[in-house]
Amino acid sequence: MIAIASLCLGIAGCGGGGGDSKDNSAERYQIRVVATKGGNILLNNTSVEKGYTATASVTADDHYDVASVAGCGGKLFDGTYQTGSILSDCTITATFTPEVYRVTVASSVGGTSNIYSSDIVYNDLAKFIFTEDPGYHIVSVNSDCGGSLALKSFTSGPISANCTVTPVFALDSATDQTETYLVTVMSSVGGTPLPGSLTVTKNDYAKFDLLADNGYHIDSVTSSCGGSLVLIRFTTGKVNEDCSIQPHFVLDSLIDIKPSTDPTEIAEISGTAARGAAIKGELVTARCADGKGFKGNVITDAKGNFSGQVLVTSLPCALRVNDGSTTYYSLVTEAGTANITPLTSLILAYTSATSGYEWYYSGTWQTVIYNLPAAQSSFSAAMTSAGYSLPPGDFLPFKTKFVVGDAWDGLLDQVHAAIQASGTSYDAVLDELKTTGDLSKLPVRH
Repeated sequence: MIAIASLCLGIAGCGGGGGDSKDNSAERYQIRVVATKGGNILLNNTSVEKGYTATASVTADDHYDVASVAGCGGKLFDGTYQTGSILSDCTITATFTPEVYRVTVASSVGGTSNIYSSDIVYNDLAKFIFTEDPGYHIVSVNSDCGGSLALKSFTSGPISANCTVTPVFALDSATDQTETYLVTVMSSVGGTPLPGSLTVTKNDYAKFDLLADNGYHIDSVTSSCGGSLVLIRFTTGKVNEDCSIQPHFVLDSLIDIKPSTDPTEIAEISGTAARGAAIKGELVTARCADGKGFKGNVITDAKGNFSGQVLVTSLPCALRVNDGSTTYYSLVTEAGTANITPLTSLILAYTSATSGYEWYYSGTWQTVIYNLPAAQSSFSAAMTSAGYSLPPGDFLPFKTKFVVGDAWDGLLDQVHAAIQASGTSYDAVLDELKTTGDLSKLPVRH
């Protein structure tokens, strides 16, 4: 539904003339505002004298974001839209989009889900179908998403925040003597394990994601279960008795991010958005550590290039762009180059063990920043093993300038072709890296 409003205008003079008298014959033009569902745009007046500018306040409703504001030659910054000089009747259009939330299915002994996470638009429902392992049956579902279980199908309540669904399976009476053991994660300052404990069948493995708090990163794990830590995921050895693991989180004192103390200092961010082909004419958004973003709308050009400004004090910032069907993500910690490609999204999924959407909205990026150099090195080695021809020099897909047709653009084409040839999809590869962290599952280039 489209809401049309003609309300109030804050007018800033930009023409010549002086004195106390006013020329009542001066040309005046009408400004109209249009707001889609999810927010509003407020003006001060509907009529502006030729050559003058106007301001408008743009506000998103709860659970909606401002997607774009355009018209009358203006720019948006911090919720205020400033027009250019008004030389004709014009319209300002504010577009709002509902927020998207991640519904995650926690792993449980005794069964699986048809999907393990789903991105759900605000107020929609999430649906999951559970498959029981031999000798087990589903008895209930623990959910902070609301909802109900019908046979083996679970439907959440209306989604308004990230939430988790945990299926509960029980042994059938004929097999209730199967040995199971409890793996407990001890509490630790600086982070949270997911899940907090896990019951596993004898000789099975337990996996935990060790999510660091902002300003911390996971350093090591002490385990009476054996096992190994890869980035933020810890996998035990085979479990043959009750055991425990103790994660150790440390402060990010070694992360060299030097925020400016000057609240007005500007950082110029530029780069290329491409999936192989350039992503043309699309809005690039930034979500920075202080909740702010780009000064004004940032739109990719015909070659996928973009350039925008953020306050230096706002860094680091997560970036995203949608090509019309898929959203890609990136991360920038300082002024300079920041590309947004399927490759940056895949590396972020591998590094964070979450979707781009999930960490984009979390605002807790220090662990990702800390682990990114090692992750890029691992990715480079895995891609070489899988037959990809990498560009010469350091493997820095986030920060290396590239243009359509060069070696980096060619690498994106290789990734696209390998995914198509494998019979899978980009989303499936992304989910595989997020869920397992297994780089050997990258599609092989033939």
